[in-house]
Amino acid sequence: MKILIYGAGVIGQIYAARLHEAGHDLTVLARHQTLETLARDGITLVNGAQVNGTRPGPVRVNVTGRLDPASSFELALVTVRRDQVDEILPALPRLKASQVVMMQNNSLELARIGDLVGRDGCFSASLASAGTAGTTAPSPTSRSRSSRRPWTAAGPGGYSRAALASAGFAVATTADMDGWLKTHGVFIAAMCTSINSCGGDAVKLAADRGRVATMISAAGEGFRALASQGWRSSRGR
Repeated sequence: MKILIYGAGVIGQIYAARLHEAGHDLTVLARHQTLETLARDGITLVNGAQVNGTRPGPVRVNVTGRLDPASSFELALVTVRRDQVDEILPALPRLKASQVVMMQNNSLELARIGDLVGRDGCFSASLASAGTAGTTAPSPTSRSRSSRRPWTAAGPGGYSRAALASAGFAVATTADMDGWLKTHGVFIAAMCTSINSCGGDAVKLAADRGRVATMISAAGEGFRALASQGWRSSRGR
């Protein structure tokens, strides 16, 4: 499958490397120092402990700073940060892609994003939560440490579901992406605040029954607040 990764941060790098290794024809749209680094060093994924004291070699993907207007793709995954969305939105309707997936892990502006990119327009645009997190260390190669939960998307998934499943990603879908992201946001806010109260130590939090109880209570309060506004918990399947 011909796939564009629009954005080369940690999420974009993780998806690019694994989709490339699954045999897909990958192009990564990057800029500035990231463009130079990926073109020179490739992407090295670091997942958990080293095996036999060694790390895997870099994955070499096609990286560009500008798309050829004639380029077309079956799937485009938009993996930019939230603060970069406004900058790239005007360009999305011009993408020659059968399916464009906005991989934004928040629900604050989904309606506006859907309107601008043409949810029912010239291409199939959908919204998804990446299901992957990590950090990058740029030297000597771009390394990403990832942990996975299911990649969750609105609707049946189409090209995206098939491509990601082929690369070994856990895949789920939901009929209510906005509700899913809102409930997810409540849970993450409660959990991260609780971890921060323990100095960033999740193990310390797990051993503190009082703080765990407060975390659960805070998440429950958030869920009830959403329910009072007509939002329901929407889990992927």
